[in-house]
Amino acid sequence: MLEPDDDPGRFKVGFATDVEERMRQHRTSAPFVQVLRAWPCKPLWERTAIDCVTVDCEHIRTEVFRAADIDRVIDRADAFFEMMPPARY
Repeated sequence: MLEPDDDPGRFKVGFATDVEERMRQHRTSAPFVQVLRAWPCKPLWERTAIDCVTVDCEHIRTEVFRAADIDRVIDRADAFFEMMPPARY
């Protein structure tokens, strides 16, 4: 979530090899950002995963969306990554 208090439905999705480092970078523009969940993912899956989990969401910009129910987005992501093979590198 980017602004959990002011806009709890707004979220960012995307691939990161180091989630904590990526969050440090985001905190310069979104100081209250929170990681709700992270899944092992191959870079090749990123666009498909984003399209799958944001199907009913408002697209705000690049990888930023707004959802009426963020739990539904998480449930979709859980289902997507459950179907994928293990992300080994």
